[in-house]
Amino acid sequence: MLDKNNGSFGASANQFGVDESVCIIRVGRELVLVNPEIIEASEETFPYHEGCLSYPNTYVKVNRHKKIVVKSDAGIEEFIYRDFDSISNMELACVQHEIDHLNGLTMFDRKK
Repeated sequence: MLDKNNGSFGASANQFGVDESVCIIRVGRELVLVNPEIIEASEETFPYHEGCLSYPNTYVKVNRHKKIVVKSDAGIEEFIYRDFDSISNMELACVQHEIDHLNGLTMFDRKK
């Protein structure tokens, strides 16, 4: 996932031909998720306009879960939607976007 306005991004190993379950996300902070798995997701969603390094200059409106719990080799982390915190919401969308890549899905598969 890419946000040109603030230099935020996410990338998954398989986007670069590497057959590993690893993604890197830099939205306010840097996260490295190894073998990530969403183990809990809210039914409630929020719309998000996403871009992708694999599809330059293309943006798609996607519905993302407002809360997810992710298990990875580093432990368990919770991501929650916050009405007035665009960085947290971007990170939440980006984590879901990159885990989708690792599972063979693109933003077009989730297009609203």
